[in-house]
Amino acid sequence: MKRWFNIMSRGAVLAALIVGGFCVASGDAVEPASCTFSNVRGESVGYVSTETYYDDATLRLTNCIAYSGTTTNSAVQGLSNVTVTVSCGTATTNVDYNATVMVASNGTWSCDIVVPSFTETPYVQVKLTDANTNSYIYPWKQIRTKSGM
Repeated sequence: MKRWFNIMSRGAVLAALIVGGFCVASGDAVEPASCTFSNVRGESVGYVSTETYYDDATLRLTNCIAYSGTTTNSAVQGLSNVTVTVSCGTATTNVDYNATVMVASNGTWSCDIVVPSFTETPYVQVKLTDANTNSYIYPWKQIRTKSGM
């Protein structure tokens, strides 16, 4: 009888741990603001988006496309074995972020950045570097910003 009780007690403890583990509530996720833009070679300085974003907030750049030519009718830039670096800030003060290539053959990438508060007119600049260290830097894109409360 004592042995049966020990087995049942261990089973009850194990069951409580398993059930208790599933009952732990996980926190809700907060999705950051997001935008999508395209990079073409030789374009004039443009905007990331027509939206305005708050200083010091995360901005998700997602499904962004790099083109190999001067228009969106050009071929997309292949990103296989290519590093995509996104710089955010100004020419003198900026932060670099490593982007994630989403689909190399589609030229798509994504990256989370923090909208800088150290300047009123922050820019984003995308740099591609291949395995042979050849690189191309696309023209700047400005982020429309405002201070939070």
